[in-house]
Amino acid sequence: MAGVSAAVVETRPQAPSVAEASRRRQGPQAARTRRGVEDPHFFATLLGLLHESRWEAVRRIGASLRDQGVDPTVCEFLADDLMEAVDALADLEAFVQEVVESLDRPGPAPQVLGERAADVAPQARADHLHLTLGNLRRRLVQVAARLAHRPAPA
Repeated sequence: MAGVSAAVVETRPQAPSVAEASRRRQGPQAARTRRGVEDPHFFATLLGLLHESRWEAVRRIGASLRDQGVDPTVCEFLADDLMEAVDALADLEAFVQEVVESLDRPGPAPQVLGERAADVAPQARADHLHLTLGNLRRRLVQVAARLAHRPAPA
């Protein structure tokens, strides 16, 4: 692709192929390596698939709650909080995985370890996760109150 600049495009993963589904059934270690070589996209693919299935679950739950009389605005905020929590957890998991991989190398490079230690982004994500969980808990109270006061089915 000479002359074409590469752009990173974030897309939601599609349904897994038959081969991909087969690799997942073989377990995480088998899926992580291909022909004895580490698959650098394993964790990103796995997190993407988890994220997609959770996104679909959040949409389904939101529709169900709206059908039960919960304020659509509360449902939207609840969905946003759930997805923000999932994203923050994925970022934190990726950071921990990078640390593990850095330490697992023979003779870990002090510069790499220092860079990992100096990275303030994971702490910021953890702080954001803390706030998001507080919001999520408040939304759950709102949903619970609405569901407790819904009219009895006829």
